[in-house]
Amino acid sequence: MCKHWALNICISEQNGYHLKCRNPRYSLACYQNWRAKQSYVLRRLFQQYLPADVKSYRGNLTLHADAKIEDHRNIVTKYLRELKKKAAKHAATIEVHLTAHITGNAAAPASMHYDLLCYSDLPKTTLKQIVRTAWEKVGGRSATVPEMESEEEKTRVIKYTTKDTKKARE
Repeated sequence: MCKHWALNICISEQNGYHLKCRNPRYSLACYQNWRAKQSYVLRRLFQQYLPADVKSYRGNLTLHADAKIEDHRNIVTKYLRELKKKAAKHAATIEVHLTAHITGNAAAPASMHYDLLCYSDLPKTTLKQIVRTAWEKVGGRSATVPEMESEEEKTRVIKYTTKDTKKARE
């Protein structure tokens, strides 16, 4: 149950509509609300607000099997810095959204990969090369970056990336 369920009821009555808590740390229901909101925001960004010359990509970034949690933090931080440098060098836009996808078990808690959503105005081959080489340069194991070509694919990939299990709001 939400940590602030009573407060949400009071605010909902004052506002005249049901207030949904979206703090992912409070409860499973709050976490699901947060994922649904994140999915909605990303779908609007990728489907309505990107200029025509910008292409959208999805992907997967993995680390070596024995990576520790500190390795994940350091490598992701370095990776985002590296992408920022490459974007400045090419005078281009490279925006990345990473979501940690935990695939491990109790024996290997740091076993996870990152689901990548990306958009850029660079040519497809240049962007793919930048994303892959930057990831390998900072210590990542492998990276895949296919382009998202249809609106249906964007919706499906964004729902998967955000782990949104609720019905889509239209």
